[in-house]
Amino acid sequence: MYTTAMGSTRHGHATKKGRSPEYSAWVNMIQRCTNPRHVSYPDYGARGIKVSDRWRSEFALFLADMGSRPGPKYSLDRIDPNGNYEPANCRWLTSKEQQRNRRKRTELPTPNGSKLLVDFAEETSQSEGALRQRLASGWDPARVVEIPVKRRLTPRVIKQIYRAAKALGATTVAVAERFGVSQSTVHAIFSGRQWSDVTGASFKGDLKRKPRTEITESIKGWIRDLYSEGLSERAVAARVGVSRPVVHRCLTPEKE
Repeated sequence: MYTTAMGSTRHGHATKKGRSPEYSAWVNMIQRCTNPRHVSYPDYGARGIKVSDRWRSEFALFLADMGSRPGPKYSLDRIDPNGNYEPANCRWLTSKEQQRNRRKRTELPTPNGSKLLVDFAEETSQSEGALRQRLASGWDPARVVEIPVKRRLTPRVIKQIYRAAKALGATTVAVAERFGVSQSTVHAIFSGRQWSDVTGASFKGDLKRKPRTEITESIKGWIRDLYSEGLSERAVAARVGVSRPVVHRCLTPEKE
């Protein structure tokens, strides 16, 4: 027998041993649409996303409409990202498929037009996270596509990175973009923390502190976008990798 109580165990999907994936999906769906304290409420309930009366009333009805989750990689997804949770707008989908259904889908320019970042990463067997980090650091989108994420660091390349970083005053964003490596790699080379036997750099002598992130217009735009989404200045600073005063300075013109 099924009941309407979210904490009921009569349906066998919420017992002392734990909740089933379907029951957890149902509970979380309702919470992020109705509970202002839920971490995802700003992206759901605050935007007017609702759960149909049929599904809110009883877990059994939700399970009857959706069926069991097809596999461990699947989760509840809305076909229309701006639509409500209701039978006609929901399905079980893998996380990779859901990334193609996000409200804010990242596109990269290609010779033939544009391509979703998730598709480009899959087709080229590159890390989607690394590609997104490049964009977040202010890389030109065209360069993100041109330069492979993984680059073999030969002694020659290491020396070139070191000389470029030294010439630019350790501006890691520009050097990382130029050589197709991460900012942390540039910092490790320039500081002498790694590959000092190749560059001859001294960790204590050449760099006593981590170089500052160059605040480009792309970085400023990213900061303002994150802040407009409801993140605090501290949260934005942590996400972008800059100090809180830097975030405040970028936002000050908009506050006046």
